[in-house]
Amino acid sequence: VDSDGHGKVLDAAPILVEDNLAYDNDAAGLTVYATGNAHLRNNTIVNNDVELKDKRPAPWSIHDLTIEGNFFKNAKIAADGSSTSNYASRRYVIDGNTYDNAGGTIFNWNAKRYTSTSSVFGALGFEKKGRNGPVNVSLPV
Repeated sequence: VDSDGHGKVLDAAPILVEDNLAYDNDAAGLTVYATGNAHLRNNTIVNNDVELKDKRPAPWSIHDLTIEGNFFKNAKIAADGSSTSNYASRRYVIDGNTYDNAGGTIFNWNAKRYTSTSSVFGALGFEKKGRNGPVNVSLPV
């Protein structure tokens, strides 16, 4: 993303993060930080978070975000306060992901924790097609 230096975005292009394995990192496995047009698809996240952060001045903010078809094993989506505000008008789509957390947190949304896709859908409108279920993954040795 490029800016004119006065708050106007120039030449923003989509970002596709696809078919990755992120596991056992000291911080988040994937971070979307104050950017638009990001699409996270078909990734496997193990013992990590997908982190949404939005702590930069305009025009840099998360918008037009899609997180779909990913697999979370002992992992969750974590979003701070500013990235959770006005998420519907900023066009967040989070759906069709699979979570295997043995009843633990799958979403930490503005300090509120959710443990099932049905609770996420009921409270936030995400994960209509998401599911809690087994995620089988072989980690490299």
